[in-house]
Amino acid sequence: MAQFSAIVCLPPQARSNVDVALESALAPYRIAEGPEETWMLDDWWIRESDHSGLPVLAGHDSDPRLVHRTTRWDGSPLPPPLPGRCGGGPRELIDFATPLAEAERNAEASWSILAELAAAHPPAEPLSAFEARSLADPDGYPYARCLADYQAQPFVRAHAELQGRFAVPFSQSADPFIWVEDPVLQLAGGQAAYLSKSTVHIIVTEALLTLDGRWLDQDGGSGYAEAPPPPDPKLSWRDLYAIEATDYLLGVPGDTLLISIGCHC
Repeated sequence: MAQFSAIVCLPPQARSNVDVALESALAPYRIAEGPEETWMLDDWWIRESDHSGLPVLAGHDSDPRLVHRTTRWDGSPLPPPLPGRCGGGPRELIDFATPLAEAERNAEASWSILAELAAAHPPAEPLSAFEARSLADPDGYPYARCLADYQAQPFVRAHAELQGRFAVPFSQSADPFIWVEDPVLQLAGGQAAYLSKSTVHIIVTEALLTLDGRWLDQDGGSGYAEAPPPPDPKLSWRDLYAIEATDYLLGVPGDTLLISIGCHC
């Protein structure tokens, strides 16, 4: 049992009955309704017009084309929507530009700090390099020592002191998502890649249903089936999804209805 968030893209005429349009669009992805690679959810709801909703373009809070969830699951009324948030609305009323610009400014400042740290310390090796040595000789170079040696590097130690934590992997795995926080790899990737990776996840949720009915998500759209390897070994499915979903959301026609939903699976 799990919950996740998604954005559903609907044609403008769906505004006349959003619930029916959502149910029709999501029907092919109901659990047990088709092959298991299409099993995505067994329940859904429009998200509240709070911080979990979508950002509204300044000055348009009262636009009647916005969608707001007004009741809870038990029928009790919800508080009025927060200013600047909605459960959905036409793409032209959804303000993706402001959070993206803020994220870019923050990423540029963060990159400057990272570059200054690197200039002040000797070159460092990524954690994956130490891990490779440990995997080649686990008895002679156990993983605990490998991790300690990585963290002992002056640049890595200085970065951890600044962040208040080390970039520790979840497990000994070659999945690129595991190493996304390794500052050595972030630095090696260059400024452009760093800025892109820092901003590409800002406006997306965990899944996206496109106008033409395609389901995109962080697991490669595999549903209950095992996800295939990512087509680009340098990027995780999460990053690949965020890139595609961000480009899609920024490029849909202005009258496309975007609805933020919660899902249960």
